[in-house]
Amino acid sequence: MFNSPIGTYVEPYFEDNAYHMAKLLDVDYRPDSMKASHLLITYSGAFRAPQDVSRIKVDADQLADSLYKAIKRNPSKFESLVTEFSDDPSAVQNKGDLAGLPIMIIWCINLTRLLQMEK
Repeated sequence: MFNSPIGTYVEPYFEDNAYHMAKLLDVDYRPDSMKASHLLITYSGAFRAPQDVSRIKVDADQLADSLYKAIKRNPSKFESLVTEFSDDPSAVQNKGDLAGLPIMIIWCINLTRLLQMEK
């Protein structure tokens, strides 16, 4: 999709036990050095979650909401919250920094999630 025109559509496909599709909505040129960070919260049954995870989805959602509110109130706490709460094994070392990932923004729709929301 890097050189595709706006409006390019990727037909639905099945991968990793879910349906996916994508549509290029916009193109924005950004500097080649942007920082992206994450705080990973897993739950039992989630894609690629380790077998020993016992947190259920409802608890993961509540934790994510709580952390989001705390970070929104005080963004400087992000790194300390990552090291305390992230389930990413590398979080202690990288504090959630996703350095080195290619930058490409594609709006993706997970059809499985949409179908669950419709029920």
